[in-house]
Amino acid sequence: MNSRNLLILTGCTLAILLVTVISKQQREPRTELQRTLVFPELTENVNNVTDIVIENNNGSLTISKQNEQWIVNEANNYPANFDKIKSTILQVRDLRIVSKKTNKPELYSELGVEDPKSDDATSHLLSLKDKSGKDIITTIVGKPRKSSSETQGLYLRIAGSDQALLVQGSLDITMTVSNWIEQNLLNITDDRVKKTIIKFNDGSMITLNRADKEADFSIIDLPIDKEPESSYIINSLGTFLSNLTIENALPRPSVTFTDDRTTTTIETFDGLVATIESEKIDEKNHVAFNFSINEKVLDQLNTEETIAKDEQTTKPSVEQEIAELNEKTANWVYIVSDFEYNTLVKKRDDLMKDVKPDEEIEESSSI
Repeated sequence: MNSRNLLILTGCTLAILLVTVISKQQREPRTELQRTLVFPELTENVNNVTDIVIENNNGSLTISKQNEQWIVNEANNYPANFDKIKSTILQVRDLRIVSKKTNKPELYSELGVEDPKSDDATSHLLSLKDKSGKDIITTIVGKPRKSSSETQGLYLRIAGSDQALLVQGSLDITMTVSNWIEQNLLNITDDRVKKTIIKFNDGSMITLNRADKEADFSIIDLPIDKEPESSYIINSLGTFLSNLTIENALPRPSVTFTDDRTTTTIETFDGLVATIESEKIDEKNHVAFNFSINEKVLDQLNTEETIAKDEQTTKPSVEQEIAELNEKTANWVYIVSDFEYNTLVKKRDDLMKDVKPDEEIEESSSI
């Protein structure tokens, strides 16, 4: 074979290889970076979002930025969970188109991208707005994609478009208020709690106390024919203020506690006193807080030589803590879970039981 024919053959081979490579690339799915952003306009407007509006056939939920703080309108302007807000906006920004799906309205419900206001709709209308009230993006959020793939995906339809899309990414869009408010309210750790006093609505009262943070709580003035129901139940009353979360909040003037309320006082070793009113109103568990200080305990701690001077200058004072807690809680009544509420309203008989006669103890121990 002469050199001219060899060059022609080589050129043809390269051309065939090139066509094969191009054809293969066209058939292969595009990578995440190659896929088109669903909302490219949001990339430069992330910091301009001041309102998140979610709508469905049951109503709407609005989360707004006011004076540099995010609030939930439907929770009486209670502070919103900023991490949730930030995550949602960034998730919307990063959505990328995988493929086009149906543009037939009769098939929208299969993907969950039907009109959110229609009967039996499962979709949500999501709008991100700027401070002028203008929509930055508006989209109908549908069902997540069912797939064995680890790549997350969901269906959506941009408002005003007939075209449903499969997109890469995820969105946790919900109308549940508790998912948007700042749920973490208090975290006064268990080891700080010294005493708990519960005044029940029937006039009875019970006091729990312990000598130090390592000890279990005991019932003060326990009748001789009674014993604690269980150490777990007794000690749980000292943990109410630890990692306390809420479900909703109401302006304090809008709630009136009655004589049916239970009043719980929790005191710490360092002099913080929390007074908690709790009552079930309209089938919901309402609690309100007031924080004060035990001056005698504080004076005693301030005179103890075991407190180092450098600790006094670096550790926030109890007075400062109380001021911050009152500022945070004074204007609100909180809705809490049944679990949290039931911890506060245990009756005296729930905390103790009859002491077994000696013969019963001997009999049970011999089995």
